[in-house]
Amino acid sequence: MDARKIIFLFGELPPDLDPDDQEVRHRLVRERVFADRPVVDDGSPASALIVLQHQSIADQVAADDPPEVWQTAVRLLDAGLTPSFVMANLFLAANSTFVSRLRSGGAVDHVEYRRQLERLPLPPLREVIGVLLPLLRDRRAVSNEELVTAVLARFSASDGDGKYLEHWVDEAVDAVLDHDPSFMMLPPDLVVHVPTILDGAVLTHRLTDSERSENCVHSGADLAALLHQSDRL
Repeated sequence: MDARKIIFLFGELPPDLDPDDQEVRHRLVRERVFADRPVVDDGSPASALIVLQHQSIADQVAADDPPEVWQTAVRLLDAGLTPSFVMANLFLAANSTFVSRLRSGGAVDHVEYRRQLERLPLPPLREVIGVLLPLLRDRRAVSNEELVTAVLARFSASDGDGKYLEHWVDEAVDAVLDHDPSFMMLPPDLVVHVPTILDGAVLTHRLTDSERSENCVHSGADLAALLHQSDRL
């Protein structure tokens, strides 16, 4: 494997490790995935699938099969994108093709895979979040479909790209929900900005006997929305 591929996939490697050995390569990929994304190392089937997809991409890069995978990686690297962001893009293209195969029950559609690779890069997650936050703050509730439409409009994507970008938008929504408690998800697919919903609202709560005796109020279902305020109570 040439040096640039090694740096892209693994970073610096000790000289005694042979990345052309599939067993070694897969072990290195697994270690790299868990180092970059510790939360994935939970032993779940989803975690195993993420590792498997990254190992498959590494095999494709190593073997130049299909050649478009490494060609796409070089194109994105030459554009100044970081190896981790390039790998994230390759993963999304591979995963989209994999999911399509599962849904159809057929073989991998190599033409579709190449088409997904040609679409890369997707916008950085921080830029997607930059589109989402103002929209969520201005509206009481926004559906996932509306969020996808807003991202498509912002990045001048074609209507046909909506399904492809949906996973990226979902990642951005998850990041917002994880980092800002003022946003929350309501079933089936509504994202809401809690302070906007609470603006002008009056919440009531009937004190229970235990609350009276303990001299405190439990934040149960009646007052749960207050837990999603950004400001400390």
